[in-house]
Amino acid sequence: MAVGRNDPCPCGSGKRYKQCHGGLGAVPAAPAAPPPAVLAAMNAALAHQQQGEFADADRMYGLALTLAPDNFDALHMQGVVAYQRREFHRAEALIRRAIGINPRVETAHHNLNLVLQAHALESELCRSMLPALADWCAPGAPARTATTHVITFDAIDSEMLRHYRAALERALAAEPEVRIWRQQRDGALQAGLDALPEALPRAGMFVFVGAGVAPGPWYRDAKPAAAVIVCHEAAPCAVYDQVRSVSHELAHRVHLWFTSEAVAREAALRGGCGDAAALAAWLRQSPADPA
Repeated sequence: MAVGRNDPCPCGSGKRYKQCHGGLGAVPAAPAAPPPAVLAAMNAALAHQQQGEFADADRMYGLALTLAPDNFDALHMQGVVAYQRREFHRAEALIRRAIGINPRVETAHHNLNLVLQAHALESELCRSMLPALADWCAPGAPARTATTHVITFDAIDSEMLRHYRAALERALAAEPEVRIWRQQRDGALQAGLDALPEALPRAGMFVFVGAGVAPGPWYRDAKPAAAVIVCHEAAPCAVYDQVRSVSHELAHRVHLWFTSEAVAREAALRGGCGDAAALAAWLRQSPADPA
């Protein structure tokens, strides 16, 4: 289902589609038309976006970008979808990439300003609420348990965090009780090489590498003995949301670990701080759980 020329443009500009992305002069003609598969993915993405099906729209724009990584419209519109999903860091990165490809499209600059303003307002609100979580952030290292589950997130697109995660996995590689898991973008959990593919993590210590993405439905029955959140960026809302989701809406306390002093200062909550090797040492030196 293609967007009608008199419909509001899905990019969020407030203009009619024919006066924005549907206008003949909105974007300078590319040297060659996108392949049919890219056009099909874009049309499907627009249809999902118009229906408010943002996860499906995101997936289809991602498919278009897999086929054509420098497609301006796919980058711009996926950035708009990320904005609609309140993923402001990601929205900014995508729209900036689009502007880098074609800086002459006014709508893209307008949407970038919307993203920056919304992110600033939300961050200030979350920053004001973080002190209320202080009592739910446990001091010191968590008690060691029989098994440690390290959970990573496909949805967190951060090169720094990818390096941090890889370093942490190397530092913990010799620990027989460590299991590595990867949560996919749809919330499903995939076992690492050292975990049984048919199993799900149960009990033990859970170390969530990255803040800003809630654990999937699998976490409802996980029954963690302890939970650690590795906070990788100065993003008050990511920390606030992650503490609430990992603590099962403040049903139990969590431990925080910050990847840098700057991130720790922004959160202003107690927790450990350092590189991946320091985190691995902190987890190893945790006192044994008397239970």
